[in-house]
Amino acid sequence: MDLGKYDLTANAERGFDLELRDPLSGKKTDIIINVVGSDSKLYREALTNMRRGMAQASLIKIMKRLAMSGCQMFFASALQAGQTLKRVKKNMSLAKRMLKNS
Repeated sequence: MDLGKYDLTANAERGFDLELRDPLSGKKTDIIINVVGSDSKLYREALTNMRRGMAQASLIKIMKRLAMSGCQMFFASALQAGQTLKRVKKNMSLAKRMLKNS
């Protein structure tokens, strides 16, 4: 099968409507879900937003744990400066070692 003859990106953008059925009776419901492909802009934006949300939630947990150490302002400003969560965690480890040694 030659997939090159299909415009997969356009199909991913367009998606398809999935009409839900009642699992017990098999009858149609009024619920329709539009499913888009992973190549669509909408999917990529949703995935990016989800990852950002997960990263921010993780950072909030880290900041709560560090609230007593006085490092929270450092990490808040690092996040605002656009550092990645991985970089912030690395800096957190460094800051913990510095606090421990002081």
